[in-house]
Amino acid sequence: MTIEEDDKLYLVPPFDNVFISSSDGAHNGTEIENHKITHILCTAKYIPQKFKDRITYLQIEMVDDVRENLKQYMRQCVDFIENARNKGGRVLIHCSAGVSRSASVCILYMMYKNDLDFDTAYKMLRQSRKQVCPNPGFVRQLITIREEKFAF
Repeated sequence: MTIEEDDKLYLVPPFDNVFISSSDGAHNGTEIENHKITHILCTAKYIPQKFKDRITYLQIEMVDDVRENLKQYMRQCVDFIENARNKGGRVLIHCSAGVSRSASVCILYMMYKNDLDFDTAYKMLRQSRKQVCPNPGFVRQLITIREEKFAF
């Protein structure tokens, strides 16, 4: 992956208004403007909200650790994405590297909205952003959350 690839925003399929990136992408004003981002969901600690004067933010302080409990954040993440989309907004979901935490939220949302299993959602997202790779603990939790019919 080159630096240029890491400061881009990538569509989260099958949506036309949900994107994923690293923190570099989230701080790339040209990309934010070109994709008309109105809402940013940051799933990491200590990443500044560079455009808070004109973009609505939600910061979830997730840790990229196999023991981190994803379920505790999922309702808030889904509600934020849904509220933005229902208002005609465009959402960027990012973490530090755009690999595990943000990918897990994107996969969860894809499964939730489109009745997809983990493998299908993961493969679809990797077609858009090849770097995505949720940690094994997140993968197990995403599979379980779907099996529990999204009871979060």
